[in-house]
Amino acid sequence: MAQLVFYDKDHIYEVDGVKMDSVSEVLRFLSREEYDDINQYKLDNAASRGTEAHTACEVLYQYKKVECSEDVQPYVMAFIQFLKDHKCEFTDIEKPLADTELGIAGTPDFCGTVDGEESIVDLKAQSAIKKTLVKSQLNAYSHLRIVNGKPAPVRLYCLQLLATGKYRFYPVAIDDTEFRACLALHKALKTKHERGVIN
Repeated sequence: MAQLVFYDKDHIYEVDGVKMDSVSEVLRFLSREEYDDINQYKLDNAASRGTEAHTACEVLYQYKKVECSEDVQPYVMAFIQFLKDHKCEFTDIEKPLADTELGIAGTPDFCGTVDGEESIVDLKAQSAIKKTLVKSQLNAYSHLRIVNGKPAPVRLYCLQLLATGKYRFYPVAIDDTEFRACLALHKALKTKHERGVIN
């Protein structure tokens, strides 16, 4: 059976030693469009905060308690309120998945049931949601779940955790149009052309 390994430090996925392209890499066309005009320092800070918030929420859900910095505490409080407002039974949290046929891999945030329906929830600890990018990410994760024999999600959600301690919960369309378009561009740019020919 093929073995998927994820190297968190370099964000590299490998299946039996063969590198898979990450969902983030496949969707770089959208990411660049959305984030190119934002200062790199702000992006780095937001990424660091997002990672810390994700980890804190994961630990909280699994162990019912967590220690975190003051900066991240409001996001955790928002997550706690979300769990109070919705019945969640997550079976897979931050579990890497791969599609060896397409050569891609990714890690959905929270997978399981929300209010009794099979769902994928993507956490965002940021003030503005890049909706098209989020839609593409979630549909890519849905694809990875299905090809790995996991229950097909009937709901996709973006959970936006806010610095105010509140949250917004967005339903996301099950529609992989943008994901497939990015995947087609990604594959096209990897095409090897014969010498003297553009095919």
